[in-house]
Amino acid sequence: MYDILKIIFVIIGSIIGAGFISGQEIYTFFLKYGEIGFVCVFFMGILLGAVIYKICLIMMNEKTMNYDKFLNIIFKSKFSKMKKFLHCLVNIFLLMSFFIMCAAFCAYFKQEYNISVYLSGIILSIICYIVFIKNINTIIKINSILMPIIIILIFFLITKLDINQVNINSSNNILIAILNCILYVSYNIIILIPILLKLKGYMKSKKNIFLSSLICSIIVVFMALIIMCTISQINRINFIEIPLLYITDTYGLSYKYIYSLVLIIAIVTSAISAGYGFLENTIKNKRNYKKLAFLICIISIFVSNLGFSNLVNVLYPLFGVLGFLQIFFILKY
Repeated sequence: MYDILKIIFVIIGSIIGAGFISGQEIYTFFLKYGEIGFVCVFFMGILLGAVIYKICLIMMNEKTMNYDKFLNIIFKSKFSKMKKFLHCLVNIFLLMSFFIMCAAFCAYFKQEYNISVYLSGIILSIICYIVFIKNINTIIKINSILMPIIIILIFFLITKLDINQVNINSSNNILIAILNCILYVSYNIIILIPILLKLKGYMKSKKNIFLSSLICSIIVVFMALIIMCTISQINRINFIEIPLLYITDTYGLSYKYIYSLVLIIAIVTSAISAGYGFLENTIKNKRNYKKLAFLICIISIFVSNLGFSNLVNVLYPLFGVLGFLQIFFILKY
């Protein structure tokens, strides 16, 4: 059971980033489609669980050790050009995701506490570098501590949720809503695969894999529903950068601080997952690995003035299309 919990927390730590916790992802991919968006959340959970389960089975059966070998397995030789192209774009997405999460971290402390973006950027880059040069066990330990905190605090929002204030519009864009749901799973799989490949040692049976996939799906679905119901109480939500922070601020100062803690943890774990995935996909030599890890951490300090809402609204759906190719071939394998 302990191995299952480790897998669950690492997977959730990779999925639950600044976009999810801010409410931006939930609004963009689900809430804006009204009632059908709620149905799509459940479909998302089923699809996410199925893809995670299938990836882990492929790893067990084929003894896959890295991302390149994994792509060779699912794309076969006749799709070698597509594989190389996808591999390159996936690495770009992971690197940009890392930078944007770092920028979101710095922007938060600048906005809330007027701390220099460069000071907070240096602090986060040091944290990330220390984690990067360690092995996957360090990421597992971090997520095992931080993810239960996030899950508990998000579920804590239920205590302030007024069902009568939940405002869900009707929608006729069923096909578009379903497509966005698939795109949501697609780009999350891009970040997940490199991490999952490093968890092979914890996947000792099909039962473990099934339970991990099932529990992850249930937790993500319920967290998404809680956030949807919470931010649906906001008027003109599309004009608000961080919807969940806006609504928790109205609950009182203590709720704002609680949510701020959740947001910070989510940004850090998401940055670590994206950066680690990029490094694992790009460099195999340990010496060059440390050099590249140091380089991207330094660069992250100087891109701290970037925002993350554009990534959620534009870049994620774009790369979700690429992730869809992976999902198709994974389920087809």
